[in-house]
Amino acid sequence: MNEISYINELEHPGRIKLQIERIRFLYHQAKTSLIGHLLSSVGVTYIFYDHVEKSILWSWFASILFITITRQISVFYFLKKQPQNNEVLKWGWFFTFMVFLTGCAWGAASYIFLLFEHTQLTLFIIMVLTGMLVASLASLSVFMWAYYAFALPTALPLIHQLVTSGRLELIVYGLMITLFLFVQLGYARVNQKTVDKSIILRNENLELIEQLQREKENAEQLRKEAEAANTAKTQFLASASHDLRQPLHAMGLFIDVLAECSDEEERKNVIEKIRKSGLALEGLLESLLDISKLDAGAVSVNIEPFKLHSIFDEVISEFESIAKNKNLTIKFIYSNIAVISDKNLVGRILRNLISNAIKYTEHGKILIGCRRKGNNISICVCDTGSGFTKDKYKIIFTEFHQLENPERDRSKGLGLGLAIVKRIEKLLNTNIHVNSIPNKGSIFSFELPVYHGVVKNLIPKKSNTIINNFIGKHIVIIDDEEDIRKGLTSLLSSWGCRVTSLSSTEEIKTTLNKNSQHPDLIVADYRLRDKETGADAIHEIKNIYSNTDLPAVIITGDTAPERIKEAKASGYKILHKPVSGGKLRAILTSLLSI
Repeated sequence: MNEISYINELEHPGRIKLQIERIRFLYHQAKTSLIGHLLSSVGVTYIFYDHVEKSILWSWFASILFITITRQISVFYFLKKQPQNNEVLKWGWFFTFMVFLTGCAWGAASYIFLLFEHTQLTLFIIMVLTGMLVASLASLSVFMWAYYAFALPTALPLIHQLVTSGRLELIVYGLMITLFLFVQLGYARVNQKTVDKSIILRNENLELIEQLQREKENAEQLRKEAEAANTAKTQFLASASHDLRQPLHAMGLFIDVLAECSDEEERKNVIEKIRKSGLALEGLLESLLDISKLDAGAVSVNIEPFKLHSIFDEVISEFESIAKNKNLTIKFIYSNIAVISDKNLVGRILRNLISNAIKYTEHGKILIGCRRKGNNISICVCDTGSGFTKDKYKIIFTEFHQLENPERDRSKGLGLGLAIVKRIEKLLNTNIHVNSIPNKGSIFSFELPVYHGVVKNLIPKKSNTIINNFIGKHIVIIDDEEDIRKGLTSLLSSWGCRVTSLSSTEEIKTTLNKNSQHPDLIVADYRLRDKETGADAIHEIKNIYSNTDLPAVIITGDTAPERIKEAKASGYKILHKPVSGGKLRAILTSLLSI
């Protein structure tokens, strides 16, 4: 292997890892080889003690001893320190250099101890040196550069001495040792590949074990999350069921009272109570729908620059009277700083946090303000309410969880406000920070990026064409619930519309044709019978009249995230039940004015 190919080998991440493993193996094998070098040098010194000049003999032995001790120290520190990655490579080159010095010392033995006049001594030193080449194969060939560094300076002086000796038998020995050296180098290559395969196999096994462990941990985590989700779902459904039943139960009782009531003033009172129960029910359903929309990703985010005081102006009028009714002081610290985010969603977070603060504050004040933090601005809602401990920081953001409302009193809210805030937090890529002290109050804050450009004051355009007369408009209703069809028909008829009420696409085919009056608008329920959808029904009507621009609206009672995604994918305007007459009229007016 030449230097260029070796550098290329090291540049590959997998090869670098392999090279590191080779060096680690090299150091672990070094202990026994060092003992062999030391014992061999002692034996050579003893055999040649009376045949070589003492100063030369002791100098050679001292060099072997010094190199061996230095290598032993380096092996000790390497095994103790356990260096990592690129540091291991440096230790590998140091080891190779020390092995080269060892090879040079043994190579010098060919010039010191080859006494051709003593045949037995000559054969002895040849045997020792070739034995060293064989013995080092097992410990050094795992890192070929180390074996080259030892074998070549050890064998080449011996071959040179024998080939230039002038004696035929020694020249033959020299040629045979040359052939032996090439064979050894070949074996070293094979041995390195074998060790490489074992290292790779071991690493693959370790990686497989780690992967299995990670998968086991992930599976355990998923199991725990599934159990937690199932528990949360059960709690969610139980709380939702309770809170939905409460206003329905109240409405049922008030309707019974209304049936028995003869006094006009009392009837008005009961009707007002029924209306409030209906509003409470509608409020809960709206909150549930908001959560479903957020979970379904059906809420679009419109990022644009706006000034914070524009939101404060909107919010202050909503909450001043509410706070005043509880004898609370509410203060807004205005800021002219502009931010870039979705104004509507930021307003939703702020409204929910302020509403929550008012709910849990019995006396004192609520402060809403801003604080600059580098390129961001932190919007804070502070209160002097009941507060809570740190262990409650996470659970307050779960659905229907209220710290001080175990009896589920609806006047204290539904426990959905902070759950909605948590979902909007992800959409706006911000973080809701909480800091609370029991009996002293709480601070909720979130950060938005500051906008450094100029924000234009946009004046909303007034519509020049407002249709408030539905007289003569032909509206097709598709819904598989007869009561809903009757209710919608009565409402639209009272507005002067001509209504065609249908329950399925099959009825559409048998009732409508090109010769019948062309519809002006379609109102369809999303989920129909036989797995049909409102989108299918609208498509069928458009085909009959060959009018792809026919306006349509879909009304759905589904709150499941996947259903909301499906309905939104239809491309039509979506309304969620319950829909008030005013809201329906506004939407239909908008669609008919296109």
